[in-house]
Amino acid sequence: SWEVLPGIRLIRAPGPSRGHQIVVIEHGADRVIFPGGIMPTIVHFSNPECTSGLDQEPDTTRQWRRYMIEVAAKQGYLIVFPHGLATGNTHHNTMGNAGYIRQDRAGKYVLQGVDM
Repeated sequence: SWEVLPGIRLIRAPGPSRGHQIVVIEHGADRVIFPGGIMPTIVHFSNPECTSGLDQEPDTTRQWRRYMIEVAAKQGYLIVFPHGLATGNTHHNTMGNAGYIRQDRAGKYVLQGVDM
């Protein structure tokens, strides 16, 4: 990773494209991830195996996505989806364009939506 400014890092995360990066911001206890093409919409959280036909390395994208979900859940990162409400599905529209990932009692990852 590369620290652009104190608390702001770029992490190389190929998959969608060779030069793709995610942005991580950490300030005190606050943590935010802007995943870019790794997880562009809430749909990609709900269905981590879903990829775009434009992804240059779809398997790498899926690996990064699963890793990001796990890290965000364990370390309390807010995920901000770059394409926000990119679906007509009513369930997803109620979730906003960002959220915290948690594990429920069954171990399934769930999104606690946050409107921004």
